[in-house]
Amino acid sequence: SFPYRRIVFIDSTWNQCHKICEDRRLKSLPRVMIQSRQTMFWRYQVGKPKEYLATIEAVYYFCVDYHKVVLGKEYMGEYDDMLFFFKFMYQKIHQLYSQ
Repeated sequence: SFPYRRIVFIDSTWNQCHKICEDRRLKSLPRVMIQSRQTMFWRYQVGKPKEYLATIEAVYYFCVDYHKVVLGKEYMGEYDDMLFFFKFMYQKIHQLYSQ
């Protein structure tokens, strides 16, 4: 069983995230760590590892991990639609840079 009723995702730049996490309203919240994965974001964070995900990637991978680990079910693409606009923009950016 999963011990949490709600999950909070912080949407910010990586340079802002540590300060946000130190906010008194968030500091005492328990944290969940997802499995490490490399970002597919089209704008890599300068000086940051490729495992620093975009927010939508973190939400997506949390859902996938929850599905597999907590629900104990095989993942069959149930959350892939979350990445529709992410993929669309990824393709657009790569088209622009390849011209």
